[in-house]
Amino acid sequence: MGSTLKNLLGCWRFMNSSGQKGLFFLNYPVLYSDENVVNAFTRMNSGTSFHALLEGILKSVSLTTESKVLLRERYYLDFRLYKIDDPKNQSGVINLFSKNYDELVLRVQNAEELEAFITIDNLTSVEKANRHQKLLAGVSGPRYTPQSVQTSAGKVTVPANSSGLAPDYASLANQTYNGKDIIYNGSDGITKIQLTGVRDLDFQIAYEAMGITDSATIKAIEKKYVWHHADFDPLTGQGQMQLVLRDLHDTKLAGNTFVHTGGAGEWSLFYGITYR
Repeated sequence: MGSTLKNLLGCWRFMNSSGQKGLFFLNYPVLYSDENVVNAFTRMNSGTSFHALLEGILKSVSLTTESKVLLRERYYLDFRLYKIDDPKNQSGVINLFSKNYDELVLRVQNAEELEAFITIDNLTSVEKANRHQKLLAGVSGPRYTPQSVQTSAGKVTVPANSSGLAPDYASLANQTYNGKDIIYNGSDGITKIQLTGVRDLDFQIAYEAMGITDSATIKAIEKKYVWHHADFDPLTGQGQMQLVLRDLHDTKLAGNTFVHTGGAGEWSLFYGITYR
């Protein structure tokens, strides 16, 4: 029944920190009972729309007292925060936070993606390293070919990262290209974050790490600079973000010379989840 529920309703079973069994319906955790399941199938078979079905279920069940549910003693699932953050995109989104609830670890759109992440995350360090190496050996996406550029320090090479899938601009942090910093504010434009599976979220977190939250400032920066996922660490799930000059990153501006898979692509290959 669990897999049928998942396919039809987007449900996923969980157990909260108090040992209560529950179901995850989109953004809502509900206490689990056979009656709820029967009601769900009855309403679906009657032709009720998907969202009307969910609302009907919610009226007949008790919501847990907290929106966050402790998962495997390591992460919190949060079902309502995203509704507050972005009410236009509330369907099918699950937030995964660190156990201390101080870091967003993941945002996915359905239970299958959550289970894919948890399955890989539960591997040992050795298993993760082996999986990563096998994926790198067979990667079909574009590998990065180191490129030479003329900078304030003369002609230098933008090297590849350790996986060979992306350029690493860190060594050029204090150099300029056509009179512009290659990395915004030098080394200040480099930060490490937990990759979330969503580019816009990564950018927001990276800006916050730099102490930049003003939208007008961000808009001005992004006329010339773009966040680059420089790498991916399969053991921690983290990646280095580099705020680099568009002229040396965007393939159209750079004459297709900086084509790469990048840290986000590497994360996607590792977990088997689309990076959005």
